[in-house]
Amino acid sequence: ALNSPKVTNAQRKVLGNCWLWIANYHNEPRATSPWSYWSLWQYCGDGRGARPRSVYPISVANIKKAERNIFRGNQSDLREFWQKRAWDPAEGKARREPDRTVAAD
Repeated sequence: ALNSPKVTNAQRKVLGNCWLWIANYHNEPRATSPWSYWSLWQYCGDGRGARPRSVYPISVANIKKAERNIFRGNQSDLREFWQKRAWDPAEGKARREPDRTVAAD
């Protein structure tokens, strides 16, 4: 979508300020321009994947057709990442990063 001719440079700039969650079921994403890196990589969307299962599991507990993702960082980084960005059910709304939140017009 980002490379669509319908996306303006201003829109690309706004999106480039957001963190990137990218799906690529074949290889680890390398070219992520305008982002310098991906934050989350979805490597499996249906429980099937070509990646080595010892490193990239494709099931969760006994759920066979599961989407699988990798976070770029360690466990502490992941906790901090979601504390800043996760939906808070107690508040009934998403936690926002005002300077990095994209709103649709």
